[in-house]
Amino acid sequence: MYANYDLVMMLPDDVMFESSAQFDMAIDQWNKLRSDKPHVLSILSDNRIHNPQWINYIPKQINESIVQTQWLDGAFIVPLSIFRALDFTIQPRDVDWEEFPELGSGVGAYISRTLQSKGWNMYHVKRSLVVPQENYHESKMNPIERKHNPLTPL
Repeated sequence: MYANYDLVMMLPDDVMFESSAQFDMAIDQWNKLRSDKPHVLSILSDNRIHNPQWINYIPKQINESIVQTQWLDGAFIVPLSIFRALDFTIQPRDVDWEEFPELGSGVGAYISRTLQSKGWNMYHVKRSLVVPQENYHESKMNPIERKHNPLTPL
């Protein structure tokens, strides 16, 4: 038997909730966010939230705890409708990771650009609700990048 859920939470291998209270806070922030468009709430925030990333959008503060950034990367909460918006597909990047091991997967950029083109809003919490697991294990996706640019949550 399958349960019906409205939301999906994406957590990459190199972040975690330190407590169930942080998980509850993430859901609470999602529930408080009001948008007239479909939207995403990123729950990992670092200094990148102050600048445009893959989309030419200057971030703006929505309230005391949320910034509209129009990009996502890694840890986020989304409605199930994201899969339809992405046509159930993530296009692969044509990258030689052996030659350029510092490059990321490009998934965050791809999803951000696709959702932006379909009118979605993308937000970040001002204070990160997840923490890096660097103290516990090395990132499987970006071990070299994490050594050069560790995740430093706000």
